[in-house]
Amino acid sequence: MSKPHDRRVITAFILASTALAALFGYWPALQGEFLFDDRILLGEYDCWHGLKALPGILGIEGPNDCTYRPIRYISFAIDYEIAGEDTSLLHISNLLYHLVCGTVVFALLRCWGSATAAAICTALWVLHPVNSDAVAYISGRRDVLSTLLYVLAFIQLRAHKSESIKRLRFGLGIGLFFLAF
Repeated sequence: MSKPHDRRVITAFILASTALAALFGYWPALQGEFLFDDRILLGEYDCWHGLKALPGILGIEGPNDCTYRPIRYISFAIDYEIAGEDTSLLHISNLLYHLVCGTVVFALLRCWGSATAAAICTALWVLHPVNSDAVAYISGRRDVLSTLLYVLAFIQLRAHKSESIKRLRFGLGIGLFFLAF
């Protein structure tokens, strides 16, 4: 029987290896330009250019091309403030969101099983080819942000012993579900 410390080391190793494997696996996409939907949603629309665009994204100034998926365009507006339309930064941001989402998936899986099993399942999820468009297509960020918010909502809606925390977490979970959609 392994000691708890040994299991934590194994879990940390699996998670760190997963992050490195994702960086290695997605490296070619980090150098990419706008592809497919990116050309229209980011190349032709300027409604995501910086934080000054937030009222338009949120529909305060009336509907525009960016009000359809406001969470995605808010994240693009933040990226634009940092580096303009640099596609490398947009791809790196997608990879970081994907890895954060993987961390949240790990937290959810950890609720149901061992840390090692959760880390292995997380590695499979992060590296699975079906998730590659979350990094390769900048506009694919909608999927990773939706998944991130959905899994966070699911974690919040888990049962809790304290009644006041239960109500707070329920409200937060419902809010996150709403944002995920």
